[in-house]
Parts: sequence; C-alpha cells; structure tokens
Amino acid sequence: MRHWFIITCAGFGIAIAAWRLWEFSDVRWCPVYEQRIPTSNSKARFEFHSDSGAFDIDVQMPMTLAEASSVSMPKNEPRVPCKLGFQVSARDRIVSVVNAESLRHFGGVGSTSMNCYSAGTINIPKYGKYTLEVTNGSETLNFQRSNFSLERNENTANAAFASGIAKIVSCSLLALSAVIGAFSWVSEMRRKREAKF
Repeated sequence: MRHWFIITCAGFGIAIAAWRLWEFSDVRWCPVYEQRIPTSNSKARFEFHSDSGAFDIDVQMPMTLAEASSVSMPKNEPRVPCKLGFQVSARDRIVSVVNAESLRHFGGVGSTSMNCYSAGTINIPKYGKYTLEVTNGSETLNFQRSNFSLERNENTANAAFASGIAKIVSCSLLALSAVIGAFSWVSEMRRKREAKF
C-alpha cells in the first residue's frame, strides 16, 4: 500500500512538473523574442514554433537621452507613425496578417533604456512551425537598435502565480514521495537486520 502511495505521489508530481514546463514555455508565451526590426524599405524572415492563441506584437525602441536620464518613467506618448507589416505563414499558406500604420506607446524599461510600443495582435490557429515576414516600408523611421517580440495576450501576473503554485505542488509531491520512500527503505533495512538476530 505504501509503495502505491509513493508511486502515485511521484507520478502526480512528475505530471504537474511536465505540465508546468509546457504550459509556461516560450512556445506558448513568447515564441519570438527580441528580434531586430529590418531597416527602412527592407524585410526579414523569422522561423518559429508556437502554440495557438493571440500574441501581441511588442516593439521596443531606444529612449532619447532626456528620457533615459530622467528619474521618472516615460509618460505615454502619442502614437508613432510607421509602416510595419507582419505576415505569418505555414507551408506557404498565410494564416495571419497585421499592417501597422502606427505604434501605441504603453510603457518603458528603465534598465535597458527602451520605450515599449504595441503594433497589434497576431493570431496563431494551432501549434506548429511558422514563418514570420516583417516588412519595414517606412522611409524615415529605420528602427535602428529596435526589436520586437510576440507575447501571449493573457494576464502574465496570473500566469506567474499559477506557475508558482504548480511548482510548489509538484516539488511537494516529489519531496513527499522521496521522504516516504526513504523511510520505507530504512524500515525495510531495519526489519531485515532484526530478522537475522
């Protein structure tokens, strides 16, 4: 009976740990991370694996010297005009297209001196391998030192909390099975030793 309990606890712990690795993996949450935006009147292609869902196109652009030296975080700014195209395809079939004519400012990262903008949302229909083609049609905005990421359009705070709970539960189950297993082994060794005398 004790052995079945150990196996059950270990099995549940491993299953939860495996689920956590998948559920909060980059494939699900950030399949494309900080890739360079092509220069003016050029395009670039990126291959990636992704799960299904809606993903925000987050663009990071360098702050000005005044913004970077400011003690307070940058305030929301008017939309930045642009001509950015994002086209996702799979096996030469287009699955999602976003043509951004402006970028919406939503914050900044002081540690890297980058302003954060949103270019829209891309929808991925199912898990698989995809090709993302990014086109910069702007003649004046060359996005020097700028990058973009695809991040899942869900509450990241809730996801982080759920990930933490799953980690605690899986580690607790594995630790419990290890402790009971060790106790069983010690008890068995003691029983065999006593049986000799």
